[in-house]
Amino acid sequence: MSMIVTRLLSSVIILSLLLSLSGCVQPDSGPEPEEYIFNYTECNSTTYYIGERSVKTVHVVHNTSRLELVLEGAVLSSTPETGLSNLVVVKRTETDTPLKYNISSRVRHGRRYLVIEFPGSADFVAYTETLSGNELSRKTGDGLVRVYLPEGYATGSLLLGTPRPSPERVFEDSSGRMVIEWNGSNVSAFSVAYYKDSAPWILTSLFIILGVAGILILTYFKLKIGALQRKRDFVEKKGR
Repeated sequence: MSMIVTRLLSSVIILSLLLSLSGCVQPDSGPEPEEYIFNYTECNSTTYYIGERSVKTVHVVHNTSRLELVLEGAVLSSTPETGLSNLVVVKRTETDTPLKYNISSRVRHGRRYLVIEFPGSADFVAYTETLSGNELSRKTGDGLVRVYLPEGYATGSLLLGTPRPSPERVFEDSSGRMVIEWNGSNVSAFSVAYYKDSAPWILTSLFIILGVAGILILTYFKLKIGALQRKRDFVEKKGR
């Protein structure tokens, strides 16, 4: 009897190990694809929609069933296993019907890689990551790269933050959001520091206030020194 129990336990352990090595499969109940914007492109592309505290990433994939991501230190994991949340894989003709996918991660050369495997018929892979601070930095692959800043935010100030490297195109969409664009084939990585639209005006006003305050202080000390000089001259003349 004890031998049978031992064999059963061994089988369960082996099965668990096999499942853990193969990654995890998307459950039947998952996030709704409607929370993402699916804009199809004729070539591979990656679009980042930055929110207040998160970024929604949408990959357009062609002729592949595998997507490998590098999880940078800037990414704060919302789920310890993957660093991603609300992951969906869909076809462009059926964006309301998520496809099954398999996800696994590994560490290579000191970096953590996330591998997403999905049917070859998929057109979009989308997920959400949390952000800390007002800067987005990512490595790029081949294809178009677009970054949508939050509504009411901008970039380009040397004092407050700029996109690096210099983008190939900057424009506003129909809702007024600033969009930064690169050809991923020409750059290996990008970084965008962004700020509220009102920040440059506030900074300029602060500099003006500090400048006026500095002038007033200098004028005050100049008058004070002049008064002391006149007083000293008066005392010296009186002493004679």
